[in-house]
Amino acid sequence: MNDDRIDFGPLDPQADPERLERMVTAVLARAAARKPPAWRVASIQIARWRLPALAVAASVTIISGVLFALRPAEPQPRAPAAEPAVARIVEWAWTGQGDPLDIALAIRSVAP
Repeated sequence: MNDDRIDFGPLDPQADPERLERMVTAVLARAAARKPPAWRVASIQIARWRLPALAVAASVTIISGVLFALRPAEPQPRAPAAEPAVARIVEWAWTGQGDPLDIALAIRSVAP
């Protein structure tokens, strides 16, 4: 550790007010002349593009919606025809009616 005292005399604002004013002016001039960082320039440019970008997005959305609404409907795929044995089993499951022997034979014919 150094025991020497530091002289803060040059930083005393009351000693030379004109010098202090020149120093403050120089610091402010350097700050004003400094180029803004790249991220700030990019964010400003994106902010300027905000309304045109929203207009393009809205136009694309409207055009897509119109084209989707005007396209021809695709035919719905038909279910494959059920085998008679499977149809009997399904009918028995839904209605609870049917000959038990007929149902048992239908299940046996469908089972591998």
